[in-house]
Amino acid sequence: MRAQRGAVWAAASVVALAACGTARHRVRSVVRHPPGAPAGELARYVAPTAALDRAAMRARLPTDHRLTPTELLSLHAVPFASETEVDPDDVEGMSAVQRGPFALRGEELEHLRARGFALAPRLHRPNFISGYVSLYVADQPVYLSADVIFNALHESFDTLVADIEQHALASSLSEGLSGLHRALAGPSGAALPGETRVDLDTYLATARGLLEATPVEPVAGADAAAIRALVAAATAGTGNARIDLFGSPRDVDLSQMRPRGHYAGDPSRERYFRAVMFLGREGLRLVDVVEGRRVLRRRQLSAALALRSLSDTATRAAFTRVEQAIGAFAGEPEALTFTDLDALASAVAGPASASDEGLLSLIDAQRGERPRVATSLLVHPDGFDGTVPQPVTFSFAPQRYTPDSMVLSRVSFDRVDAGRVPRMMPDPLDAAFAALGNDQAAALLRPSLDRHDYATELVTARELVDAHEATYWQGQPLRLLDRRAAHALAAGDLSEGASLPATMTTEAWGRRLLNTQMAAWAEVRHDMVLYAAQSYSMSLGCSYPQAYVDPYPAVWSALGRWTERAQSLVGSVAWRDEPARARWTRWAAGAREVVRRLRGDRRAGAGGGRAHGGAARVGEPGAQRPRGQRGVRDRAARRRRLALRPVRAEDAARHRPGDRGGRAHAARRRGGQPRRAGAAHRDRGAAGDGGGRGRSGAGAGLRGLRVELPGAGDGELRPAHRPALAAGDR
Repeated sequence: MRAQRGAVWAAASVVALAACGTARHRVRSVVRHPPGAPAGELARYVAPTAALDRAAMRARLPTDHRLTPTELLSLHAVPFASETEVDPDDVEGMSAVQRGPFALRGEELEHLRARGFALAPRLHRPNFISGYVSLYVADQPVYLSADVIFNALHESFDTLVADIEQHALASSLSEGLSGLHRALAGPSGAALPGETRVDLDTYLATARGLLEATPVEPVAGADAAAIRALVAAATAGTGNARIDLFGSPRDVDLSQMRPRGHYAGDPSRERYFRAVMFLGREGLRLVDVVEGRRVLRRRQLSAALALRSLSDTATRAAFTRVEQAIGAFAGEPEALTFTDLDALASAVAGPASASDEGLLSLIDAQRGERPRVATSLLVHPDGFDGTVPQPVTFSFAPQRYTPDSMVLSRVSFDRVDAGRVPRMMPDPLDAAFAALGNDQAAALLRPSLDRHDYATELVTARELVDAHEATYWQGQPLRLLDRRAAHALAAGDLSEGASLPATMTTEAWGRRLLNTQMAAWAEVRHDMVLYAAQSYSMSLGCSYPQAYVDPYPAVWSALGRWTERAQSLVGSVAWRDEPARARWTRWAAGAREVVRRLRGDRRAGAGGGRAHGGAARVGEPGAQRPRGQRGVRDRAARRRRLALRPVRAEDAARHRPGDRGGRAHAARRRGGQPRRAGAAHRDRGAAGDGGGRGRSGAGAGLRGLRVELPGAGDGELRPAHRPALAAGDR
């Protein structure tokens, strides 16, 4: 009878849960080494792979083959009690529920009989307050769930972060950037090389232009028009773009610059968001990646070290305040920061820095484990064997390491089986299993594990999260919620001698708790949308092996003249909207380039042409691609790949890579290079906080994420909605 009463009490309280709805699906994250800790001490906080107990790991994982889904599920099997039938008429308090406005009906009562509790979506309320007030007014029994406590905590924390930003961080960041910009215009700046002065002028003026309400003019010879265009593009916050910073091109995800969460709608908070996102994502790349290889950027290294010579006591104090405050609530940086400059300058001052190899080694020694999350838009080159490395950057306000972002990076392309498995999008349940420690999530992942062969990477990611020391999780309250409390919730961690009602040990109840975990995780990610590192998958190169170009040279010439007139028109209009001018300027230049390629370098003769390796061979309609030249492409053709545009949010759920009968996976699983482009992913939705497109995180916003409870007699494990991780909170 005790079990029955517990089950019924749960049933009555679940009416409250249904009335309140699930916690707002949001997103934020947590964690790594304290600000200022030497790089060599990082192992104290998060054990690197080299520091793991390899013997224990071998005992848990096979070393002679890749882990299979069946082996993974056997390692993390979840014992469930059989569902216990309950007679609603025999439960205490049920009559009060059935007399009130939240009475259960038909199928809801059947679910209650079959599994001891029921959810009633028709009784949905917009938030917890509304739900609990409705129950109070109706004099109904109530269940105080972990969901409502998590929600209240995150609502308060979100407000706390906003106030810290508004009343402390924004002014300190402005003070630090302004101090450096003034110094650049003064004697200290005049002593720098001209190229370094222009680079820093562009960077600082752009950051200040995003942060401050009025435009900021250059002070050391930078191009004012280029600065305004960059500020306008970041403010528009749409799509991807290739920009030139510090003399090197880079692909930038501008959609990350679009304010969301508590930043949206308030002009000052929106400016702060754009500035910090720009500084966090587009720092100085001391080590860049070109065609899959690490490249030293001496020009950007010189600019980073020059910032040290420009800083005075007040400037250093301002950036120290920023670093300490963000580190206190958001965790450890994924890049070198202002506080690392002294050590970096000392390290690279010796004779070892004469060669690029020597400098790379010195920078690696300073960066320690950073970065551990893939946050850049990078392309996996054709023929590249292995995993493409990540850039090493310096930033005034870098994005922060979180275990869940690390997990999502490790289980997607090109980190699955050294790039042999093109799994372009992770699943929010990957984070539930590996980062939050919910074993039940593994069973729900079975179809994806079968399709993409990533069980080894998923279990290894969990081993790495488990290797974080206890002090790491205790360092900040929200770290504990992200892993320890969530894991205890799923495991039914009770005080000694206590026991759960039978209903709370069933598979269906476990799925309800999984929903609670995922909602709480989404809240955390949402709160830290500006700071948590957004994980990306690697983009796949794509090209057509052959193409036939219509053999009408006069048409392409006429179109060429038309695009020239269009470009002239765009340049002559007195635009009042700078983003619109910039957008059409880019369009006109792109249109001219496309038509130039169609008509241009290879003028037409008679007949059609085949496009081969990015160049049209006109007049050779029967030409065949030579055998053995699978990878023939010129360098310009590589720049025309189709993979750099991430998946649109609205398309992500119905267009997940691998959902076409597994054909792509079957063709590429062992060693074969992917033929068609995949799409970069970025932390969103269930991992999902970003605004824009295509990130690794939880999918069409976590707003729709829930795990379906099995119906009466339904033993199948299936999610009601597991979107591709792309959309995020808008």
